[in-house]
Amino acid sequence: MSTTTATFGHDTATTTDKGTAAAPRKSFYQRFIDARLRQGKAHASAVLARMSDTQLAELGFSAKQIREVRASGSVPMSFWG
Repeated sequence: MSTTTATFGHDTATTTDKGTAAAPRKSFYQRFIDARLRQGKAHASAVLARMSDTQLAELGFSAKQIREVRASGSVPMSFWG
């Protein structure tokens, strides 16, 4: 019978092969949120890519912002300001 204790990602003092301290593992909730954000960004990028420049202009994007959308695939922060 074994009496060892196993921890599941809760060590804050784990080390890597080189002996440096590694960052603690993200919680399940944070990994879930990160995954959903990635999915949302991918979906938004696909929708924006399908829209014409005219449609984006009708939504209130300026010509500069439309170029940013085309270059990055996401809504530029200047749109919200």
